[in-house]
Amino acid sequence: MLVALAIAKGSSLQAAEPDAAVPQELRGMWQATALEVHGQSAPAMIVEGFRVEFTGDKMIIKKRTSRTDLESVVKVNAATSPKSLDLTSLSGPRKGQTTLGIYSLQGDVLKICTCEFSNDPRPTEFSTRENDRLGVMTLRRMAE
Repeated sequence: MLVALAIAKGSSLQAAEPDAAVPQELRGMWQATALEVHGQSAPAMIVEGFRVEFTGDKMIIKKRTSRTDLESVVKVNAATSPKSLDLTSLSGPRKGQTTLGIYSLQGDVLKICTCEFSNDPRPTEFSTRENDRLGVMTLRRMAE
């Protein structure tokens, strides 16, 4: 299942350059409320065990079904519409590869859509279809 997905949104604290750190409003732990890949929704058991943490310039995907977290360096660009991010994998089978994504933050709900492979074009909307090589995460901020 595609899990390399990522984040951000605009305010005075946000990053406006593609190489800026993760904006303060995105930092912290997020719980998945929905995951969709290739037009298919993930089962509730997978969604419930899926968390994302943003710190400094990194995004860390934590899955209950895996002993190893997936860590990526995040480059956010809040000046684009939709806002964009680039994720460079620091671990796993795609180590060193960069995938492109978009994000939307509304209150405590963060939505991220990313492509599956490093040579795929950046997504333009928050939806997936069969065989489109896109994944969408919907996340809710966890209380600290």
